[in-house]
Amino acid sequence: MERTALEAWIDEIAMEDLPESYQPVAEAIGIPAAVRLAIVWGGAPFYIPKLDRLLQTLRDRKIVAEFRGNYRELSQRYDLSENRVRDIIAAAQCAQNQQKPFE
Repeated sequence: MERTALEAWIDEIAMEDLPESYQPVAEAIGIPAAVRLAIVWGGAPFYIPKLDRLLQTLRDRKIVAEFRGNYRELSQRYDLSENRVRDIIAAAQCAQNQQKPFE
């Protein structure tokens, strides 16, 4: 497959070649990835959720996996209220019940 001119030049692009608004992104993920991001998403509104949302999903999955009726222990381990741990467990159980086929 033939490479486009931009693909051929991508490794030659220097930080100072990029618009100032691209530079923080390029510093975080590298120039080639920043250019590819611009190719795919350039001109479009683009939202990146905060990292805590990703970590919340992981935290909740760990709480469900570690649950043995130990609401208080989990609330202390994850610095949450017992009610929040109960809500997390209840939501997971509800989701699991919805995935089971009806017999």
